[in-house]
Amino acid sequence: MNSKKHDTRWMVSVALMAAIVIVLANTPLGMIQLPIIKATTVHIPVIIGAIVLGPTAGAILGGDSQLPPDMQALIDKWRKY
Repeated sequence: MNSKKHDTRWMVSVALMAAIVIVLANTPLGMIQLPIIKATTVHIPVIIGAIVLGPTAGAILGGDSQLPPDMQALIDKWRKY
């Protein structure tokens, strides 16, 4: 069995990309105000991370990018009660 192990450099790279995703998701830096809709730029570090670091990092970053909006939706739902 030949399994690929991730080294410290890979983990630090994923952590830095995840930090960028969290900053973009939680600040106005990740939103582009257009007249009709709000466009997001959160997916850009996810795509770059998936291409450069591989599919495992892409899955981690993709989950990380969806966690803040999901948590906010859950908090907003339970605030009504």
